[in-house]
Amino acid sequence: RYLAQNFLPKVAAENHENRSMMAHIEGVFAKTGMEESGQILLAQVGREIIEINNQGVMAARQGDLQESVKLLSKAADQVPNLQFLVNATKAIFTLLERTSWDVLMAERGLRYLQLAQAKDGRSTEVISARELYQRVARKYGVTIVGIGGARSVSEKMGV
Repeated sequence: RYLAQNFLPKVAAENHENRSMMAHIEGVFAKTGMEESGQILLAQVGREIIEINNQGVMAARQGDLQESVKLLSKAADQVPNLQFLVNATKAIFTLLERTSWDVLMAERGLRYLQLAQAKDGRSTEVISARELYQRVARKYGVTIVGIGGARSVSEKMGV
């Protein structure tokens, strides 16, 4: 029961889109006699992650880009689905565009972009995020990293 209550919600949050993993987690709850509370807990985890993403989007709309990056990155880290990855990418590169180039933050944004690209490189949202990254990199005279093969921005920049 301890495992089901304390460990599985974290695993569920990180694997929310993996149906096989979610079915396995539901099975563990069922085997421990906690099927109903497990379903409630898993639904709550899903709602919490969506709420974090929504708060991040609202922060961006209100101009609080630092908070937006924090929240959208958290959502993308917990549930790396296409929309959350694109949202985090756009928040990061919008912040960089309005402030200054930060290699570590750019690496994080590029990592999210690469994950989104791997999921659906033809998505208009991914293309839009990629164009934003390229525009911001050009603004600061930073070499644009190919989305597919680069391990990090600093590696490509020779830093």
